[in-house]
Amino acid sequence: MELLVWLNDKKLDDADIGTDLDFSSYKQGDVICVMPDGWGWTDSERNNPDWVIIRSPIVQSLADALTTPVETQTNEITPCRNNALDVVALGLVAATGKVTLGKAINGVSKTGRSIATSVILEVVDIDIEAAVIKK
Repeated sequence: MELLVWLNDKKLDDADIGTDLDFSSYKQGDVICVMPDGWGWTDSERNNPDWVIIRSPIVQSLADALTTPVETQTNEITPCRNNALDVVALGLVAATGKVTLGKAINGVSKTGRSIATSVILEVVDIDIEAAVIKK
């Protein structure tokens, strides 16, 4: 399956930090969507610096867990997702927040953002399920 993964917290104006907009925005590691292998991603999806597309052999139940929005019985503001991927543990982002597209991705030299441009990164030798974090 191919996962569209948000790499860093959404950049907001200082006035929006701590507000409902901040709370409900995509956060680092949120999986925006999961599509079947070979999905027809657009150029803008492939080249957006805010996310990366990775291919990984995950099962549907994990895909569902990663993309299920938070549900409540009231109209309260909630985070976008219940679960996220630990993109630091996966080596996609350094602990400093810098995008590294790190270890074990398709055997390619992993420095800088450029390798993600127009490329779907194939995650190898990494247990994606072990990188799931509950929010």
